[in-house]
Amino acid sequence: MTGDPGDSHTDFIQTWVSSSHPTASDDVQIRGNKAVGPANPGRDNSIPSIHQWLMVEDYGRGGNSGGNTDGVRNWIVADNEIGDSWNQAVKLDGPDNVSITRNMFVGSSTRVMEVTSASTGVKFYSDNQVGSGYGSIGMTVWPGVRS
Repeated sequence: MTGDPGDSHTDFIQTWVSSSHPTASDDVQIRGNKAVGPANPGRDNSIPSIHQWLMVEDYGRGGNSGGNTDGVRNWIVADNEIGDSWNQAVKLDGPDNVSITRNMFVGSSTRVMEVTSASTGVKFYSDNQVGSGYGSIGMTVWPGVRS
């Protein structure tokens, strides 16, 4: 894909719960994807890069209202090549029990993860490979491997 993205906000995967999207995404596995955009550490809108690789907003989060109140939970993000270049590769606002394992982060964002206090049970395992383009991981790294 080429061209000027203009003012678009390009996320590889995004899900949210609201009155227009009322069903929470539970028991999701995101495995074996490769989605990388050009490096864009200057955050230049004219470069068609991936802003966030994954963004998840649960019920009542991110300005959304309505929908299923059961909550987003039980996700595995594994064996992906992730190349983003804005604020963070992964933003989780409310989902519970998310495992991030065996991924290769090759982007140039400020941090790898942003996890709000609304999320519980999020684990970023030490078997992830994080390239030098990131300012920080953004959360605690858990030892070991999630199978």
